[in-house]
Amino acid sequence: MTAPEAFRTTACELGVFDDSVTRILQYLHPAYSLSPADADEGTAGWLGGLPDLPSDVTWDGNGVFVASIDLAAFPGPPLAWPV
Repeated sequence: MTAPEAFRTTACELGVFDDSVTRILQYLHPAYSLSPADADEGTAGWLGGLPDLPSDVTWDGNGVFVASIDLAAFPGPPLAWPV
C-alpha cells in the first residue's frame, strides 16, 4: 500500500469524506525532516556549521552556509508521490 493509499484509508476510517481526502492529497508532497547534526555522525546531511569541501577547495567564509544534503544517502524509492 502506498503512503497516499494508507492516508486515504486511515482518514476515511476516521470519518473524513473521500472528496476531502482527495483535495488534501492534491496539496501534500513527500518530505524528509532535517535536524541539526554533526557531519561526523554519518548523517545524510546537516544544518549549519561549515561545509564539507574537498581538501583542495577552500571556503572563505563569505556568505552563510545553511545546509549540506547528500541526496544519494536517502532511502529509496525516490521522492515521487503520484496522486
